[in-house]
Amino acid sequence: SCTVLQIDYNGTATTFFVLPDPKKERELDTSLSVEILKKWANNVHSDRAMVSIPKFSISATYNLKEPLSQLGITEIFTDHADLTGVTGQLLKLSKVTHKAVLTVDETGAEAAGATAGEAIRTSLPPNYTFNHPFLFFIFDTKVNAT
Repeated sequence: SCTVLQIDYNGTATTFFVLPDPKKERELDTSLSVEILKKWANNVHSDRAMVSIPKFSISATYNLKEPLSQLGITEIFTDHADLTGVTGQLLKLSKVTHKAVLTVDETGAEAAGATAGEAIRTSLPPNYTFNHPFLFFIFDTKVNAT
């Protein structure tokens, strides 16, 4: 079992922060799938909440030459590449890299408030504290990709 918090960004990206029950972390880790993420996205409800997530930053660099080649984009890496429309010179690509960075801090948490309907609450909003290992996923709702 786990608690799932969805925070939407501008556009079609959303992040799921998943706080597993400490006794069931391994069970959750092995049962996650794209279908589970889609199920969470389709069953979300909007509400106000007090959320405490530690500040963190994570980055990764990806070499895209192999994935591009698997998609059939190969000529751009050969001597037959024609990039003269871009640079005016005879060039070919030797590699393509993508760097992704995710930073969660006070600004991100403040900008990520979810709003409920117009009903007036008679109790305090729920409190979610991410104070033990948790997972997060960035999900594009337009293309259903993580």
